[in-house]
Amino acid sequence: MRDTSGFWFANRQFMWIYSNIGDSARAMKYRRNLYELAKTFPNEKRFQNFMEMSSRFLGQYFLNKDQLDSASFYLSQSYRIAKTFFPNSQIMSFSTSSWGNYHLKLQQYDSALWYYKLSNFYASADLGNDMIIGNHLAMAHVYLLKDKVDSAFVSANKALFEARSIPDTLDMIDAAKMVATVFEKTKQWDSAFNYLKKSEELQNRMAIQENKQCQ
Repeated sequence: MRDTSGFWFANRQFMWIYSNIGDSARAMKYRRNLYELAKTFPNEKRFQNFMEMSSRFLGQYFLNKDQLDSASFYLSQSYRIAKTFFPNSQIMSFSTSSWGNYHLKLQQYDSALWYYKLSNFYASADLGNDMIIGNHLAMAHVYLLKDKVDSAFVSANKALFEARSIPDTLDMIDAAKMVATVFEKTKQWDSAFNYLKKSEELQNRMAIQENKQCQ
């Protein structure tokens, strides 16, 4: 069992590598490997997280490809496992956030917001800062789609606050851009420019640090 779980984690690493370099075909191959491996694990609680993650990874892939029936099938499986075996946990946070993305894709904005908020509730229990930031940014986007600019501004600022508290440069860049977008929506051009400038400064600083590491 130990060798099989190690093989599962190795496949997950390859999935992430190919996803990051944009090779979706090979990334999909490893997603399917994860799912097939997870099906061979014993039907015990301590192994259910393998099937939850494998289902969620497939669901997210199909969601990004707009294959909504397949996305719904795998995300439903992820959510059922998370709710049954891992209530009030970080796993529930990942699963409900994915459901938020699903409803956003369907333009069911109120449902999307509900799942993002639920995800943050579970993430808060485990101090899942990255998840919280991502959910706040997603909520800001949804609020803009609903033309609720004040709520969008609140969510974007919460994302920026969380990113600064870690600190996480990439998240700070994304959050600053979202705040700028909100200001653009309200035609507050000076404020929008200031936050765009902050995001560019962070990007330049990160590029300099990466160059130094490569030398």
